[in-house]
Order: sequence, then structure tokens, then C-alpha cells
Amino acid sequence: MILYYDFEDVVLEAETEGGCIESLTDGVKNILYPRTTINIDGKEKKRGGSHPCVPNFGVDTSYGLPPHGFGRDMKWDVMNKAASYSTLSLEGIEEFKDLKMLLSYEIGEHSLRMNLQLKNSGDRVLPIAPGFHPYFPTKNSYIKVHNREVNANEQMATTFFDGDVLEFETADMIFNYKTKNCNRFAVWSDSEDYVCVEPTLNGPSFSEIVETPYELKPDEEFEIDAVLEWKPKA
Repeated sequence: MILYYDFEDVVLEAETEGGCIESLTDGVKNILYPRTTINIDGKEKKRGGSHPCVPNFGVDTSYGLPPHGFGRDMKWDVMNKAASYSTLSLEGIEEFKDLKMLLSYEIGEHSLRMNLQLKNSGDRVLPIAPGFHPYFPTKNSYIKVHNREVNANEQMATTFFDGDVLEFETADMIFNYKTKNCNRFAVWSDSEDYVCVEPTLNGPSFSEIVETPYELKPDEEFEIDAVLEWKPKA
């Protein structure tokens, strides 16, 4: 099911399948690279928009989950919907069957808020390391983060920036993130046409990398929140 959001000139489309943002525009400008299927090295892959990474961001070598978790592969239920925001819900599976998730999107004047709330309804600790995975249109892989240009090789290998705020620019736009419980930003791309700047909790914590996941205790609730603001380059 496609959900439509509209606030003045800002228009967002989201899909309940995967809880994904399909497109985000401000007037005639694409703020996010529109979600589509493209061919990469002979394989058809989904790229663009934004999807939730839950319960894990990145590759999982610990719990047998797919890259970026199961949230983007499942159908979310609509809890509430208004003109400029909505909240979707999802229940976990298998080892994470006691994980309850609420995903909210809200648009404002030149802004997007992404919020993910997680609750452990079981009686054992659940590891979590969630994030968001938006794609931004750019040209020739250009992106500058905190006034440092990140080249294409760094993007392919994924470059991380620590902190809960981030300023970056693409070929046409200037962006600013303000987050809660997102302490690592991943910058990645496999195309000259887009770049991903992804707010995460602890990065790829379900892998062999040093970072560790957050341990969500029974009955505990936890949320990550990311507010993205933008303006065109002068």
C-alpha cells in the first residue's frame, strides 16, 4: 500500500511493504533519490528512497539475519495517518519475535523526521543496532561531509562519521541531520548518481567489527530519531 504525505511543497510517498520511503520531493527537486530497480554487475537490485534498518544496520554474521535486518522485507501495518505524518507497526520474527516496532515519518517545511521505537515484550535481552538508509541524488559521486569531500573509493568501502549531528552537501543541496540515539553516520554508494548518508546506532554491530549492539532488556523501550533538514545551494 502506498501512503502519501503532503506539507506545502514537500511531498513524500511511502510503501507499507518494507516500511520504505519511495520518494521525497520539495517543489520540483528530488530530495531523496527515487526508489527504483537498477542493474548492478548483472544483478537487479532495489536502490533509492529510504528504508529502516531493523533490528540491525549492515551485514549480520552473528544472528543469521539479512543485511540491514528483516524490517525492510516485511509488511508494516498502518497505526495512524494524517496529511504530513504516519506511524507503522511491525512485530519481529524468529529469535526477535518479541521485538515490537513503531516506525514514523513526518514531513515539514524543508524537513523530514524519521523515528523508530522498539520494545522488548519478552523475558530475555534482545540485541539491537538499528538505523535509517536514505539515498540522496548527486552527480559524479560528489559529497562533502563536515567540509571534507568523500571520494568514490571511500564511499564504496563505507566511511563512518561519529556524532549525533552531521552537516553534508551533495551536488545541489545542503543537508543537516540532528538525531537522538544515532551516534554513527555511514556514507556509502555504488553509483555515480546517488550517495547514502545513514544515521545509525553503533554502526554494523551484528558483525565482527568492534562495535557492539545495544542490549534491550525485557519490557524496555528504546527509540532512534533523525531529523533531516535541507536547502538548495545558492
